[in-house]
Amino acid sequence: MKTILSIIMILSSIGGFILYIIPTYHDIQDIDKSKADYLELLANGRQLEERRDKLLQIYSGISQEDMVRLDKMLPENPDNVKLILEIDGLAQSQGLTLQNVKIKESENAENNGNRNTQRSNTDIGTLILEFTTVGPYTGYVNFIESLERNLRIMNVKKSSFIAPEDSINYQFQTSVETYWVK
Repeated sequence: MKTILSIIMILSSIGGFILYIIPTYHDIQDIDKSKADYLELLANGRQLEERRDKLLQIYSGISQEDMVRLDKMLPENPDNVKLILEIDGLAQSQGLTLQNVKIKESENAENNGNRNTQRSNTDIGTLILEFTTVGPYTGYVNFIESLERNLRIMNVKKSSFIAPEDSINYQFQTSVETYWVK
């Protein structure tokens, strides 16, 4: 009877080990792994918090004048009318007349020419402005230089001209690409 009781106790101990201890041990290992993952996430969260604090400190150090300039460089909306008036003002200051203005909003204009060198940024909208200016050649050259020096980011994509009949006023067709924050 003692041997049978001993055998039953040994078998129940083995069964308890197999049915309870081994699964519990695996659960503990899984919990240790998830604990390590959570500790890593917590460390990443602290790093992000430090980075955020540094960026907020830099942002608060930007003067109001610079913020206005940044907003003009990359406005929060396309503001077509203001852009056309600005370009018209630049053209008039060089003795040119602005005509035939066409505006196109382009989703993928950034990727058309340089697919391998540029990444698409979905936060930046692209606006293509096509227009014709009429006036002397030197005025057009000065106008393009004014566009280059302008605070708003503009890329001249295409420029062509038609020879004048009166040998004074050329007709310049220009395509300009500008950007805005969506």
